[in-house]
Amino acid sequence: MITRSAACLSMLLFAACGPATVPDGPLNVVLISVDTLRPDRLSLYGHDRPTSPSLVQLAAEGVVFERASSHSPRTAPSHMTLLTGLLPAAHGVVNYDLDGNTALPPDIPTLATLLGDAGWSTAAVTGAGNVDAGMGFARGFQSYEQVDNGPDAVAAIFERAAARLDGFGTQPFFLFVHTYETHDPYAPPADARVGFVDPDYAGAIVSDWTQLQPPGASWLDAHTTFWSGVDPASRLDRNHLLDLYDASIRRVDDLLATLVEQLRRAGVWERTLLVFVSDHGEEFGEHGGFLHETVFEECLRVPLFLRLPATERLAPLRGRRSDALVGLADVLPTLLDLQGLDVPAHLQGRRLPLDGSQREEAEIVAHAPRFGLLSLRSGPWKLVIDVGLQRALLFDLANDPGETRDLSGSQPLVVARLLRTLAARQDQSARLAASFAPNPPATLDETAREHLRALGYLHGDR
Repeated sequence: MITRSAACLSMLLFAACGPATVPDGPLNVVLISVDTLRPDRLSLYGHDRPTSPSLVQLAAEGVVFERASSHSPRTAPSHMTLLTGLLPAAHGVVNYDLDGNTALPPDIPTLATLLGDAGWSTAAVTGAGNVDAGMGFARGFQSYEQVDNGPDAVAAIFERAAARLDGFGTQPFFLFVHTYETHDPYAPPADARVGFVDPDYAGAIVSDWTQLQPPGASWLDAHTTFWSGVDPASRLDRNHLLDLYDASIRRVDDLLATLVEQLRRAGVWERTLLVFVSDHGEEFGEHGGFLHETVFEECLRVPLFLRLPATERLAPLRGRRSDALVGLADVLPTLLDLQGLDVPAHLQGRRLPLDGSQREEAEIVAHAPRFGLLSLRSGPWKLVIDVGLQRALLFDLANDPGETRDLSGSQPLVVARLLRTLAARQDQSARLAASFAPNPPATLDETAREHLRALGYLHGDR
């Protein structure tokens, strides 16, 4: 049996014999976005099920942000914010379908553009759909590969991402990897369900791809079949949905572990900065609904983890957890700063406080125009605007993290202050948008349109 003193000595020896620092210089960047992923279902964030053991193991090599937020509960605007450092109201890109069909203005640089111009090789492997090349997501990438949606898409995406490593040569590289794996319908394969999903579940939810999408059926058919079996009032069904969702997360985490091992074998891991993030969360009945159609925290809070190489500059920062309030817009300026590159003045994001310092509290704006919703986080306060109902809700997240008690009636001065702040941030975004070229229409070829249909978009007449 290992005594506490022996364990402490072992830890000290491990720390002393840990990886030697490597010289500062250009770093490889691997940016992994797992669509529709809630942090509270990750063991990295304290979930009591082993959904992310690989991330837990990597945590000692980086910084985990406990309060990271998206700026939209929609795929396209959120990912474009991640890749441009601009809020959705500034870059103007919305989900292709009922939300609109805008592409990124031609004069807005992306992370791939900025790194590529500085000498990085750039490549992406994505799940297409609302991160389609025709919406501007391919800008700056020397290769932008899109994988058809389906039950095996996530494995194919990670395999093709690993295959890209051989083509980078000795140049530093930027590799963007995106998967829809945790998006509905939650239908992980049988081997991924072990330990997570009750095999004796007796409800009506169909979660087998062969039944959800038989030959000739579309993703929309699968989506409809899946949700038609869900009883929103059933605790059994809600728990089963979460079981399936957890199993899907573990599947991604296992693939992440394989990719990390391939980076090690390629001899590039020591100089690789890995970012793990999501575009938005998912509802499981917290406010009466499912999917991701609100601006409550279950839809906006996201995981954000940066694995830092043990360079002379970054080694002292590893193994931290930060409770600073940060947003996805902060990722791009941080990655540029870590490379020693100039950060463009027009960015709305700020450098992440990797050193654990408490920077001036952020104000996080989120927007879901299709649903007529806006929100602002400032300190402990969360303001939610429902444009259609013409009402403002106020929540104290420090004492009510579930956003169950509206305090707008008892805190009118706080509401007024936050409304002024929100208006100022929206005005800033509008001025920025006016300084860029207009958003061109997104031009999608038939293959891209099929990808969107496969993900349940382009309803009816589109």
